Amino acid sequence: MIIKSAMFNVPMYKFKARNHKLIKEYFQDELIANLPPKPNVDNLKLYSDYFGGIKSLGKEVYDLYQEDLNAFHIKAGFNTKLNWANKVHAWYNIGYEGHMQEEHDHIGGFPSTIFSAIHYVVFNKNEHTPTQFLNPIHSLFWGNTQNTYLSDNLPNDWQNRQYLPDVEEGDMIFFPAFIRHSVPMQTSSMLRATVALNINTHEAPNNAI
Repeated sequence: MIIKSAMFNVPMYKFKARNHKLIKEYFQDELIANLPPKPNVDNLKLYSDYFGGIKSLGKEVYDLYQEDLNAFHIKAGFNTKLNWANKVHAWYNIGYEGHMQEEHDHIGGFPSTIFSAIHYVVFNKNEHTPTQFLNPIHSLFWGNTQNTYLSDNLPNDWQNRQYLPDVEEGDMIFFPAFIRHSVPMQTSSMLRATVALNINTHEAPNNAI
């Protein structure tokens, strides 16, 4: 008898952003209403303060995510007896029809980014495509085993290369920063807006349990 099991899984956490309404109002009043005529990331047809040359998220928006970050750290299993130092870098992505984002991950920096997050601020699940995540196991297997020209010829376990989360406006998802992901080209004329967050968490000095 052959028994199949799994050795690892990739965690993803999803919940409603507690201050979604306030953050969306900030987007509408401070960002969307004041967008320049042309996207600052022209090749992606994207407005994003990650690349500079455009208004950045205010500190008040960072503060509105603090409850969500605290809840995530507890749910993810960080030792609550320790004092954790958190450094968060957040930026927005706003686009209309034709905008997209290339495949990338959020690894890098010191201390390194452990988890990243996405808040779907303006998002219509009937019009927009969510973030597309790539299976790291498939990528490694396919990159190192050139035994067939078509991935469809591989065993079923290796064919699920992509994962699209079931999300709606107001949702936040947290995922390991090493997972590569992209945003497929959007075909809707409706505006789509998200906030991306990198969470650098490390044990603060002089901790004691």
